[in-house]
Amino acid sequence: MIPLSSVPPSDDEIDFHLSDGLSEHGSSSATTASLLEQEHDGNDDDDIAICGFSIKFPQEATTPEAFWEMICKKRCAMTDFPPDRLNLDGFYRKNNTLNTVRCFTLGWMFQSIDVERQLPLKGGHFIEEDLAVFDADFFTISPTEAAAMDPMQRWLLEAAYRALENAGIPMEVISGSSTAVYAGSFGLDYMLQLTRDPEAPPTYAAVGFGLSMLANRLSWFFNLSGPSIGLDSACSSTAMAIDIACQGLRNGSSTMAMVAGGNLTSAPESYAWMSNLGFLSPDSRCYSFDHRANGYARGEGIGVLILKRVSDAIRDGNTIRAVIRATGSNEDGRTPGITQPSRDAQERLIRGTYEKAGLSMAHTRFFEAHGTGTAIGDPREAQAIGSAFRKYRSARDPIYIGAVKSNIGHLEGASGLAGVVKAVLCLERGVIPPNANFEKINPKIDADFLGIKFPGERTPWPSEGLRRASVNSFGYGGANSHIVIDDAYNYLRIRLLEGKHCTEPSPPTSGPVSILSRQPKSPQEAFGGFDRPLKLCVWSAADTDGINRIIHSYQNARLDSTADDETFLNNLAYTLGQHRSKLPWRSFALLQAPSDLTTLKDKISTPIRVSAEPPRLGFVFSGQDAQWFRMGRELLCYTSYKQELELADTYLTSLGCPWSVTDELMKTPETTNINKAELSQPLCTILQVALVNLLARFGVAPSAVVGHSSGEIAAAYAGGYISSESAWKLAYFRGVCAAELAEEVHRRPARKGAMMAVGLSPEDTKSLVARYDRDEAGFGVSIACVNSPVNVTLSGEDRLLDQIKAELDEKKVFARKLQVPVAYHSRQMEPATARFVDLVGALSPPPNRPVTVPMISSVTKERVSGDRLLEPSYWALNIISTTACVVDHLVEIGPHVALQGPLRDILRTTKRGDSIGYTSILRRGQSAVETSLRAMGELYIQTINLREM
Repeated sequence: MIPLSSVPPSDDEIDFHLSDGLSEHGSSSATTASLLEQEHDGNDDDDIAICGFSIKFPQEATTPEAFWEMICKKRCAMTDFPPDRLNLDGFYRKNNTLNTVRCFTLGWMFQSIDVERQLPLKGGHFIEEDLAVFDADFFTISPTEAAAMDPMQRWLLEAAYRALENAGIPMEVISGSSTAVYAGSFGLDYMLQLTRDPEAPPTYAAVGFGLSMLANRLSWFFNLSGPSIGLDSACSSTAMAIDIACQGLRNGSSTMAMVAGGNLTSAPESYAWMSNLGFLSPDSRCYSFDHRANGYARGEGIGVLILKRVSDAIRDGNTIRAVIRATGSNEDGRTPGITQPSRDAQERLIRGTYEKAGLSMAHTRFFEAHGTGTAIGDPREAQAIGSAFRKYRSARDPIYIGAVKSNIGHLEGASGLAGVVKAVLCLERGVIPPNANFEKINPKIDADFLGIKFPGERTPWPSEGLRRASVNSFGYGGANSHIVIDDAYNYLRIRLLEGKHCTEPSPPTSGPVSILSRQPKSPQEAFGGFDRPLKLCVWSAADTDGINRIIHSYQNARLDSTADDETFLNNLAYTLGQHRSKLPWRSFALLQAPSDLTTLKDKISTPIRVSAEPPRLGFVFSGQDAQWFRMGRELLCYTSYKQELELADTYLTSLGCPWSVTDELMKTPETTNINKAELSQPLCTILQVALVNLLARFGVAPSAVVGHSSGEIAAAYAGGYISSESAWKLAYFRGVCAAELAEEVHRRPARKGAMMAVGLSPEDTKSLVARYDRDEAGFGVSIACVNSPVNVTLSGEDRLLDQIKAELDEKKVFARKLQVPVAYHSRQMEPATARFVDLVGALSPPPNRPVTVPMISSVTKERVSGDRLLEPSYWALNIISTTACVVDHLVEIGPHVALQGPLRDILRTTKRGDSIGYTSILRRGQSAVETSLRAMGELYIQTINLREM
């Protein structure tokens, strides 16, 4: 599950950081088909995938993992009022006289206010984070505007970003899309505080609060063009928002939906209003369905869900956390009092939601209730649930009822979303957690008669196969919503669909519950020369401090002990590379084990701010003398790379080649034949073609190409001018002709040719060469390649080059003879050109590949046409002509960094030389996996967005 790894999964194994829904669960047997038919119900076209979510609930419950741990441990997050919110001593009184309350929020001291009817409570369930903390710069909001914004707006911006990360959807992917935003809430505490002084309102007060702004702010920042609506149905606001969001997805008005919800309890007035109606528990706890039920306790919380149609989620490779099968809403109508719930309306809603969707109630084993802990509401809801499911459940085989409000309090407008998140976690883990604050059942509830049970301990899912849960959410004015959810694993299994999920297939009986399930397989090849697979991990942030915070968080992270090292790094690298937003500051690191994260600061590259636009990449292909015995060998661990070499091997065999490509690359220094012309020429080109295709899979493509000497063959392929078969054929017969010439030279030693690189300018080299005129029997010395303004390659008679080398050595001028058997780019090659043209025959362009990348000829120094490159005579000219490099932005593709020095010399002579970067894919003597991954990391921090293998 990694974009750039030494052990990439095959195409059908690529996996997001969770696991695959597996088609192999399907069977042709009649028994299996019958079982699947029994589980398969409802209208699949109406199903909605929950692809991700983010939460910030009271106290430590700020992540799904911490929230789950809190629930399983039956922990209640109730605390006294934080001292930075209000003066508790001035707020709580035993008598009923008027009381003055001084409130402190966000560092501001508001004027004293009179609150009639002192409140019979001392606490609630509060978010621990300072209300003033907000990364305003990240969200492009000025400090003045941020100060006027309701903390719920700020929190929801952060939660929405994290929800997209949890869903693995980079925010640039959804920018401009018809994504809808539905925000549910009914608290206006911050507005109450800001408007206490009507003569001095904040400048941005008009956009700082209000339900519409909760949704509109998200649509604005993420550039979303779908419906953007704030909803208030009191405590069912977010459940109602989910219902409406699902309708919008089903009717096509949106392609994706964010459902957001929030509750902030920072103003004493709202407590007074609730207390006046007897809603609130004097103990500040929710005793849901317990005999002590005496009102609800308020809670703070923020959450965002990411919803998509199931078909779209599968198509886009999104992880499916759970599947919403049905939603419904109704209203109590006229009850004895507007705040009194109707048992009949609740039961009708439950039954109607299932019936409308064609779903069986028999599969439902868990019910997340509204469960506020009120004396009237709890018994009526329990009776409605029991009556609805009584046909399918019994005292011995009950439906289990949970109430998350006993853990985190009543999040009011956001409570429905909290219930859905809890239900999703239960479905994924196959565990029904216990209820907190539960001693014994409310005496008004006959659990045995109703076939219901309130779990006091963690309970494995009571049935095999499909897991289904229901969620209730009610507004205190009678607006009710109901949601039916299936687990992702069994939903996919039943329909024989392949999709990504993170569901435990079987309920665990003991031990920790893992968020990871089936993992991709590893290939049999070695891990690119390492004991463990090497992974490229990439990070981005809005500023350099963000990178430092990332380093700190990873170095101090609690790693998932349930995943093996390879799986963990697969998940991490793939998720970071493909499912995180690309921000301006970027960095990367190569990791071999999770323990490397503890020293990440020593491994991570220096953060670089990327340019606004990706750079134009110029692929530069090296020619002779760069080959070495195991060049690119480690890349055989990539399936696509290995297949490229095997295809080339098969094709060369059809041309009469007597040796094997892969066998030759596996040889030792003692047994290799890599320096023989008949092998070095085709092997280098085959390597370069395979690297071009590998880079394309990474998402790296050239804007221009140029080849040095024989490197022009692969350059023509990379530019889209010739097919891979034509490239292999040109290189193979180029090597054959060179080998035949070398054999002739071996029989006539006096005609031995050679090549030599010298550290001179072209002008100085011409003067030098002029003094070594060829005689009638020889072919003299000529300039073969102008590599740079201060580097030239000579080609000619071996004896003359030895004389020149001795002269230059004496003058302390660089001179090095190349590992070639003949004098390429000289007149010695003229006899071979005619045979080369005959052997090559016709060349072909690539199938269905338009020519879009300019290629600069190293022969003519001009842009070359596609038709010219299909003429064998051009490649014959390449063999004998002087070549010159003309480049833009540089990525060297070849066995080694052969052209780095000459390219650096060229860049020094250009105005843009200092701004042009250089990257080499391979280096002699180093693992090809390591150098390739490092090269990809260097390109990533230069604004190149990489794709997975």
